[in-house]
Amino acid sequence: MLKVITDALRKRKVSGWQVREGRRTSHQSFLALSERECRRQVDTQAWTVSLHQLRDVGGKTVLGLSNFKITPPDLPVLEQRIDEALFSASLVTNQPFTLAGPGADAPDV
Repeated sequence: MLKVITDALRKRKVSGWQVREGRRTSHQSFLALSERECRRQVDTQAWTVSLHQLRDVGGKTVLGLSNFKITPPDLPVLEQRIDEALFSASLVTNQPFTLAGPGADAPDV
């Protein structure tokens, strides 16, 4: 699934992106009145995608950011979710920033 997501992102005009995989396990108990009816373990997996989009607005470079979460059942609508995230990022006008390299001080933002 990670390859499918990253391949779809590489086809888009995006300045940068990050994909984080998350897994969660929960234990659920079901009761009938006060007696345990059943117990189950649920494992869920999801990917959080962060999009970064540099663009020019009135001669000034701005950074648009957007995030979305996708799970395996959502895979058929991945392209639509990316489109929606890109639209959301186009509404954001943050000041661009850089990250400090190894051993360097953090930049003023």
